[in-house]
Amino acid sequence: MFETYFHPTENTPVQLGFCESLLRAIMETAPKLVNDLTHYSYRETIMYCGTMALNGMISMGVRGDWATHNMEHAVSAVYDIPHGGGLAILFPNWMKHCLDEGLARFVRLAVNVFGIDPAGRSDRETAEAGIRALRDFWSSLGAPSRLADYGIDDGKLELMADKAMVYGLFGNFKKLQGRMS
Repeated sequence: MFETYFHPTENTPVQLGFCESLLRAIMETAPKLVNDLTHYSYRETIMYCGTMALNGMISMGVRGDWATHNMEHAVSAVYDIPHGGGLAILFPNWMKHCLDEGLARFVRLAVNVFGIDPAGRSDRETAEAGIRALRDFWSSLGAPSRLADYGIDDGKLELMADKAMVYGLFGNFKKLQGRMS
């Protein structure tokens, strides 16, 4: 859903609202499911949210940003880690990197999904609080937060970067590029 949520298309309140609703349902249900993996209703809710995220409905009329997926596939290819774990590590860092290009979207996410109160905060502070809330949520579920959590150091960063950049410039919310020659 985050890949769909972060897009440059304007006037997409329905798509954004659907994403926010699904994310809130996941945030409410996922901790319960982690504590009771056999609970049918919890599993049903998470599976339905996943179906809605990937069936094309929330992405109608928008072209999301899948840069984190390019990067994570490169990490997984080199280190054979779980895709979801890699995304849990990379996505909040990508969000910090893209903050200036889409500050209003990050503020909206912080307020509408994570319940961050913007009173007394700048937009940037609100957005950063939302990114921290995402990291905290994923950590509360047991997701990794650093490559080091999988025993990955910087020894193969160039190899991972080369794999991620095999097609050159990528990203839609913010264009990312490889090393300058």
